[in-house]
Amino acid sequence: MNPSQPSTPAAGQAGLAAFARLGSRPIPRVARMMDEAHGLGYETLFLSGRREEGLANEEIYAGHKVRRIGPFFPLLNGREGWLYLRSVLGYNRALWKELRRLRPALVHCSDIETMPAGILYRWLSGARLIYNVHDNLAQRYAIPDWAQAILNQFEGLAVLLSSSALVPEEFRRDMLPAWCRRNIAVVRNTPADRGALPPNRQRKPIKLFFGGWLDKGRGLGQLMRLVRENEDFELTLAGEGSPELVAE
Repeated sequence: MNPSQPSTPAAGQAGLAAFARLGSRPIPRVARMMDEAHGLGYETLFLSGRREEGLANEEIYAGHKVRRIGPFFPLLNGREGWLYLRSVLGYNRALWKELRRLRPALVHCSDIETMPAGILYRWLSGARLIYNVHDNLAQRYAIPDWAQAILNQFEGLAVLLSSSALVPEEFRRDMLPAWCRRNIAVVRNTPADRGALPPNRQRKPIKLFFGGWLDKGRGLGQLMRLVRENEDFELTLAGEGSPELVAE
């Protein structure tokens, strides 16, 4: 090996990086973060919630090690708030126990639901904590302006209590309180560039793709109507959501 060229650290050399999210598997944004951590020499582990029945406690998913913790709770799609809160508390209890047992050097928490255990672990261990804001808390639900303002301040506090926070777009950073923005970096949610494809000379349907949380507030109804009414379009949906919407 040429000593003048920097070498890639061996996996695990930098310690363990634990990635916490309620979903059953790492979504592409989180998977890219895990790949980056692995390239920096971390051993990576995804600590997921139990959102689907019949899944194994541990598996390798798309090359990433997944461990499911906490009690089972279904995909509620914004309904049954008390059940959701109890389930989130149950997940955080399990996450706190797992973090204490594993002692990772880096914790990556996706959205506010995973932050209580992450903040407590950072406070007691001194580990680095990355808060990844996929969706601003104040924007998730149709609630009054005063309630949105309270949630926004609460999320700003979570940003300050992390080592650093990530958002996918500048407008998400600008929506958070000004007093926490110095701790936020914009990491856009874009896939790896596979290069340009040759032009398609044949007449084929225009392919549309939606990946992420399946919620009607994201225009899925309009997309489905477009495809049903126009044979020139083909739609592929990939993600999780309420059973009713998935069935539709």
